[in-house]
Amino acid sequence: FVQKAQTDSWTVNNDGIKAPVDQPELDWLDNLSAQVRKSFVDAGLPNVFAANCLYHTAIESVLYDQLNVNGTSLHQAVEAWYFDHHLVSAIDSCTAFMCNPSCKQA
Repeated sequence: FVQKAQTDSWTVNNDGIKAPVDQPELDWLDNLSAQVRKSFVDAGLPNVFAANCLYHTAIESVLYDQLNVNGTSLHQAVEAWYFDHHLVSAIDSCTAFMCNPSCKQA
């Protein structure tokens, strides 16, 4: 099971973007999200949760229950995969930085 933010805060901060404050930085973040989405789709991963949010670790935080993609929370996705052996493909398709409304709750 792969769980990855489409714009990982650790990666973004280490690439020198502390806060997306101008259009070139927002364009860079949107491109990063697009590449992450494409890599998951191209790889044909059977079990993935990838919200278009800026975070690094969700399993050990309130994000575990708050983040959702198309109505499925990360918590629900992990349970469906682990306990019920269901295939879970929850990849945000929205394209703007932090476009997933559940990102803003955290």
